[in-house]
Amino acid sequence: MIGHSLELDDLIKISSPKKIVVLFEKLGYNFQLKHLDTAQLELPSYWSETVYDAYKIHNYEEDDLEIFLLELELEAFQTNPKLQEKIITIYQTLSRGKKKNY
Repeated sequence: MIGHSLELDDLIKISSPKKIVVLFEKLGYNFQLKHLDTAQLELPSYWSETVYDAYKIHNYEEDDLEIFLLELELEAFQTNPKLQEKIITIYQTLSRGKKKNY
Protein backbone atom coordinates (compact mmCIF):
# COMPACT_ATOMS: atom_id res chain seq x y z
CA MET A 1 0.00 0.00 0.00
CA ILE A 2 1.46 3.33 -1.03
CA GLY A 3 -0.36 6.24 0.52
CA HIS A 4 -0.37 9.92 -0.13
CA SER A 5 -0.08 12.82 2.24
CA LEU A 6 -3.06 14.76 3.48
CA GLU A 7 -3.58 18.48 3.47
CA LEU A 8 -5.48 20.50 6.05
CA ASP A 9 -8.18 21.06 3.42
CA ASP A 10 -8.77 17.28 3.27
CA LEU A 11 -9.70 17.29 6.94
CA ILE A 12 -11.84 20.41 6.67
CA LYS A 13 -13.91 18.76 3.92
CA ILE A 14 -14.98 15.86 6.13
CA SER A 15 -18.72 16.26 6.57
CA SER A 16 -20.05 12.70 6.43
CA PRO A 17 -19.00 9.10 7.05
CA LYS A 18 -18.54 8.59 3.30
CA LYS A 19 -16.05 11.45 3.19
CA ILE A 20 -14.02 9.75 5.92
CA VAL A 21 -13.77 6.67 3.68
CA VAL A 22 -12.63 8.94 0.83
CA LEU A 23 -9.94 10.32 3.15
CA PHE A 24 -8.65 6.80 3.84
CA GLU A 25 -8.75 5.99 0.13
CA LYS A 26 -6.48 8.98 -0.46
CA LEU A 27 -4.06 7.38 2.01
CA GLY A 28 -4.10 4.18 -0.04
CA TYR A 29 -6.61 2.08 1.92
CA ASN A 30 -9.41 0.15 0.24
CA PHE A 31 -12.15 0.53 2.83
CA GLN A 32 -15.88 -0.06 2.79
CA LEU A 33 -18.45 1.73 4.94
CA LYS A 34 -21.03 -0.36 6.76
CA HIS A 35 -23.86 1.22 8.73
CA LEU A 36 -24.39 -0.47 12.08
CA ASP A 37 -27.51 -0.65 14.15
CA THR A 38 -26.40 0.73 17.50
CA ALA A 39 -28.12 -2.23 19.15
CA GLN A 40 -25.55 -4.49 17.44
CA LEU A 41 -22.82 -2.86 19.50
CA GLU A 42 -24.37 -4.29 22.67
CA LEU A 43 -23.63 -1.15 24.64
CA PRO A 44 -25.41 -0.52 27.95
CA SER A 45 -28.73 1.24 27.43
CA TYR A 46 -27.64 4.42 29.24
CA TRP A 47 -25.09 5.00 26.44
CA SER A 48 -27.68 4.80 23.70
CA GLU A 49 -28.61 8.42 24.29
CA THR A 50 -24.98 9.39 23.65
CA VAL A 51 -24.39 7.44 20.42
CA TYR A 52 -26.58 8.78 17.60
CA ASP A 53 -25.31 6.54 14.80
CA ALA A 54 -22.55 3.98 14.21
CA TYR A 55 -20.49 2.82 11.24
CA LYS A 56 -17.75 0.32 10.65
CA ILE A 57 -15.01 1.28 8.20
CA HIS A 58 -13.04 -1.76 7.11
CA ASN A 59 -11.67 -3.86 4.29
CA TYR A 60 -13.64 -7.07 3.66
CA GLU A 61 -10.51 -8.88 2.52
CA GLU A 62 -8.27 -7.94 5.46
CA ASP A 63 -9.27 -8.13 9.12
CA ASP A 64 -6.27 -6.37 10.60
CA LEU A 65 -7.75 -2.85 10.71
CA GLU A 66 -11.29 -1.88 11.65
CA ILE A 67 -12.46 1.61 12.47
CA PHE A 68 -15.65 2.29 14.35
CA LEU A 69 -17.15 5.69 13.69
CA LEU A 70 -19.59 6.80 16.34
CA GLU A 71 -21.72 9.86 15.75
CA LEU A 72 -22.53 11.48 19.06
CA GLU A 73 -25.34 13.64 20.27
CA LEU A 74 -23.37 16.87 20.10
CA GLU A 75 -25.42 18.89 22.54
CA ALA A 76 -25.25 16.22 25.22
CA PHE A 77 -21.52 15.78 24.64
CA GLN A 78 -20.81 19.51 24.92
CA THR A 79 -22.81 19.98 28.10
CA ASN A 80 -21.70 16.86 29.95
CA PRO A 81 -17.92 16.33 30.29
CA LYS A 82 -18.47 12.88 31.80
CA LEU A 83 -19.56 11.67 28.38
CA GLN A 84 -15.92 11.82 27.29
CA GLU A 85 -15.23 9.07 29.83
CA LYS A 86 -18.10 7.08 28.34
CA ILE A 87 -16.50 7.27 24.90
CA ILE A 88 -13.33 5.70 26.26
CA THR A 89 -15.39 2.92 27.82
CA ILE A 90 -17.32 2.40 24.57
CA TYR A 91 -14.00 2.01 22.75
CA GLN A 92 -12.84 -0.56 25.30
CA THR A 93 -16.09 -2.49 24.90
CA LEU A 94 -15.81 -2.53 21.11
CA SER A 95 -12.16 -3.55 21.11
CA ARG A 96 -12.87 -6.51 23.43
CA GLY A 97 -15.66 -7.60 21.08
CA LYS A 98 -13.39 -7.46 18.01
CA LYS A 99 -14.01 -11.11 17.28
CA LYS A 100 -17.74 -10.37 16.88
CA ASN A 101 -19.04 -9.95 13.40
CA TYR A 102 -20.53 -6.45 13.54
